[in-house]
Amino acid sequence: MILIFFKQLLKPQTKMMVMVKAFAYGGGAAEIANHLQTMGTDYLAVAFSDEGVTLRKQGIRLPIMVLNPVEESFDLLREYRLEPVVFSPEFFRKLGNYAKNQQVEVSIHLDLDTGMHRLGFEKQHLNALKSLIKDFPELKIASIYTHLVGADEQEHEAFSLEQLRLFTEMKTEIESILDYRP
Repeated sequence: MILIFFKQLLKPQTKMMVMVKAFAYGGGAAEIANHLQTMGTDYLAVAFSDEGVTLRKQGIRLPIMVLNPVEESFDLLREYRLEPVVFSPEFFRKLGNYAKNQQVEVSIHLDLDTGMHRLGFEKQHLNALKSLIKDFPELKIASIYTHLVGADEQEHEAFSLEQLRLFTEMKTEIESILDYRP
């Protein structure tokens, strides 16, 4: 299986997340997620909360990241232990207030915008983000990531390297205020 091939290329401590959104691209999300679970995948990712709920109801126990969470799904995120991507100061504040009011801890994933310009915290948001992290310790950062625009194309290598430089700089600044490592 291709999963084993890629795992062999990684350092043993490197975790692997597999995207199973859109019903695993038509392959049957629950079946594929169950197989991935038995193969030692560390994380799954879905597009929407309802996809994560379906996987939980099918017995999937792996952590599940939700790429496109909405405020209306906060109860589902909590009930089914789904981990939302947080992509803006406004969304961080809304989720933080929810977690504080419910007296729950929520694992989140921070999306940093290093050049894709779709979603994510930009460099100018870092001071606001650091304040929010301090104000809402109920939101536990599980990971910090970015989306490389064209890393698989040689013509975009310089831009990808600049994105990686900016990501490292932003991530380091965020980690400097945490007492744990995402």
